[in-house]
Amino acid sequence: MTIFAVIAPQPNEALASAIKERFPNSYYEIAPGQYLVSLPRGTVKQVLDALGLTQGGLGRALILRVSSYNGWHAKDMWEWIAAQSTPPPPASDLFTETDE
Repeated sequence: MTIFAVIAPQPNEALASAIKERFPNSYYEIAPGQYLVSLPRGTVKQVLDALGLTQGGLGRALILRVSSYNGWHAKDMWEWIAAQSTPPPPASDLFTETDE
């Protein structure tokens, strides 16, 4: 899984709703306006587009791909990160392609 940080300069209910809708089982709220989301594979641009943040939709936010982390925080956050950090399934299990 790839983990991304989504950081807004202030609490943003529209952004919170978009994250809960588009990443219903793969997000962690650090604090209002601060989230972690995970995808089996993906890019910062894909998260940006999925949330509707392209060209400022839903307000200002910064999206970062998390490649390393450390700090002091709630135990459940570290457990969420560990659970999301498992290797992704093979690409053939993630996408189905057809030759139609």
